[in-house]
Amino acid sequence: RHGLDRAALYQRLFRKHDSGGGPEDRTVRREFWAAMAAVLPQRQIQAIYHFVHRRYHPYNYQGPWSAAEDGRLAQLVAEHGQAWETISRIIGRTGTNCRDHWRYMQGISHTQKMRQQAGGVRPQGGESTGGSIA
Repeated sequence: RHGLDRAALYQRLFRKHDSGGGPEDRTVRREFWAAMAAVLPQRQIQAIYHFVHRRYHPYNYQGPWSAAEDGRLAQLVAEHGQAWETISRIIGRTGTNCRDHWRYMQGISHTQKMRQQAGGVRPQGGESTGGSIA
């Protein structure tokens, strides 16, 4: 409708503010999100933005993380801290994916440490470690 193919639309939607485009590009982005909010008045503009980002970002849906990617993520976090957008551009996944996977990795690491301290005892056969429900 506006003469944009999918690649051009993605470029407009997902280019970071610091990567060029000038004031006219910022105006186009602002108008785009305002138009989206007008079509979906029951939704907040931030919710629309996050949905579109999760659903359509080209770095999303990259499949399971490999061991090599886990190692690279750990290395990048050591270098850049929790600068998820910087890390995302290097690793080729969204910043949210990187952040969530890092938190997951930390949870696994914490769980493994707790098991080692407890003598490596693990429930077997699907037994729950939680209390019983009365």
